[in-house]
Amino acid sequence: MISSAYLTNRQFDIWDMNRKGQPRSKIGERFGFTRQAVYDALKISMVKVDAALRQTADASSIETIRVDTKNGILLGQMPN
Repeated sequence: MISSAYLTNRQFDIWDMNRKGQPRSKIGERFGFTRQAVYDALKISMVKVDAALRQTADASSIETIRVDTKNGILLGQMPN
């Protein structure tokens, strides 16, 4: 799971609701945001999730093959 060092609690909640398939309108209702504000928050969160996954892979010497920021998954392999 993504560390709170990368995402604020609110960013994590928005990202997690999106990951679970909640529509942006529902996410916006929960936080009192417009759909555009949710879109902007998700855009920032996705950049941070990507950075977290790639930094973790680098720290573990894993070669990145693919990153799925929506679900917080990195596919990689150990170098030969």
